[in-house]
Order: sequence, then C-alpha cells, then structure tokens
Amino acid sequence: MVADSLKLAISQRLVKKLCPRCAIEESLPSEERLVRLGIKPEWLAGVNSVRRGRKCDFCRKTGVSGRKAIFEALIVDDDVKIAIQERAPALHLQRILERRGEASLFEKAVREAAAGVISLEEACKFREVGSTISCG
Repeated sequence: MVADSLKLAISQRLVKKLCPRCAIEESLPSEERLVRLGIKPEWLAGVNSVRRGRKCDFCRKTGVSGRKAIFEALIVDDDVKIAIQERAPALHLQRILERRGEASLFEKAVREAAAGVISLEEACKFREVGSTISCG
C-alpha cells in the first residue's frame, strides 16, 4: 500500500559549516585510512587538504559558524516499490541508489568537506549505521 502511493522520499540533514575566520587547512588522512572510513578516492579527486575550525572569538570557540542542508532523494520506481513491498533492508535501497549513480548523504558530506565548507569529522557523521571507525 505504501509502495503504491509513495512517489518520492527526501532525507535532509544539517551540517555545521566551518567558521570562515579560523578555519585552517590540514593534510588529508592517508589513503588507507580514507578507505577504512568508507571514503572513495573519487570523492576527493584533486584535493590535497581539508579544513577544520581552529576555534576563535568569532565562532565562540566552536570552530563552526552556521549550518547547511544536505539532501538525498529516493525516487520510487518499480525497483524501489518491490524493495518496499518485500521489506528489504535499508542497505538494499542504498544499493539501488548506487546503481542509479545517485550520491548518498555521506558522499555529499565528504564532497562538502573536500570543498572546505565542513570538516571531514563532520562529514563522517553520515557514514552507515554500525560503522565503528572514528574520523577524529
């Protein structure tokens, strides 16, 4: 029933933007560590460093200033309808999105970190549930 009436599902998360006054560049973690974190090399293509907040008076010693929304949309086609009807696990729906070439919230967050908008630690908050490796 739900699968027949649902056309689109949107997921939104707010990320903490780095403070523009105190953000500093730091080296990327090793490629091995990035792979362990689930970060694909192409998400950071051409990037040699990421940024993090150093904490200043402007940001009240938090290193962040403001927020930005990151979205993920799931268009409900026949494959998704079948998955919903069969009560497939979330991982199955994630694989459907990957086959379509759609970016996950985690990938979008990592790309925001690559652009210097958020920290890599902030991006890692969007990894799949059950991941135990810390970004910090």
